[in-house]
Amino acid sequence: MLTAQQVEGLRAVFGVFAVPSAAAGAGAGAGAGAGEPTLGLPQLQSVLHALGLASTESEVFEVLSRADTQGRGEIGFADFANLMAGELKDTVIDADLAEAFAAIDKDGDKNGTLQAAEIEQEIRSVAPEGTGAGTDVALTRADVEGLIAEVAGPGATGVALDAFTAMMKASL
Repeated sequence: MLTAQQVEGLRAVFGVFAVPSAAAGAGAGAGAGAGEPTLGLPQLQSVLHALGLASTESEVFEVLSRADTQGRGEIGFADFANLMAGELKDTVIDADLAEAFAAIDKDGDKNGTLQAAEIEQEIRSVAPEGTGAGTDVALTRADVEGLIAEVAGPGATGVALDAFTAMMKASL
């Protein structure tokens, strides 16, 4: 759900890039009627590029195809807001995961890879406060190395941010 402030910000961005709709007749639902402001492929590409979200024409076409609930090759503000709500959610999730990754990467080298000792320490620390369960986890170094291999691939000695993010998103 977007906040009122986010909706107003999106409305302002939409207004900068939108052009009169090329669709014939009055639209219904989330779409726009002829002459009402919409974003077609070039305008949506400009918006997404400006926001750093998608850059190639094929990526933008895919995004437009998903967002275009009327099947007209353009989107009105409602479809744009729904699209951006999903994009904003993904951006927030990515930022949160990067922050969590950095918090776990405690070995001081900040090399962008979580090592076995850091992962083991984090797993052992996760437990309801006051239960002592975090220290009771039956966890071996082989378990941690198996986890690393599962997430980052055979022979890996640590987990990079992209693999960590993919693993965590898969569990959402």
